[in-house]
Amino acid sequence: MNWTPIYLNCKNRNVLIIGSGEVGERRAKRFLDVGANVIISGGNNIPQLEKLGAIFKPLDDIESLVKWCDIVILASGDTNINNKISALAEGKIVNRADYPEKGNTIIPTTFSLGNAQISIYTGGKSPLIARLL
Repeated sequence: MNWTPIYLNCKNRNVLIIGSGEVGERRAKRFLDVGANVIISGGNNIPQLEKLGAIFKPLDDIESLVKWCDIVILASGDTNINNKISALAEGKIVNRADYPEKGNTIIPTTFSLGNAQISIYTGGKSPLIARLL
């Protein structure tokens, strides 16, 4: 495995999330919680994320959204859309929920115990176990 854990300061970073299902919502909240600017495209608006500062935009002008962002999170259930946007995002930080190895960043399950933060990644073999832990 050629991956190594890293923590990234995301305050004021521009994050584009494609997909507003469970994974997209969870990742959006995570980035909003640390002060990132988040645009979500695809799916439905989620009022609680809008209250936290997320902006919902259609996929109509995806090229300009990709240019705007520093980080792209592909959490759509549509592999074709994920492939297209991944290609547009060349040179950016890209996380793919569908095929993590096709991106250049993995977002592990993370939890806190006091001031300690613990992250778990199972290589996609058992994300449920990682989340349960």
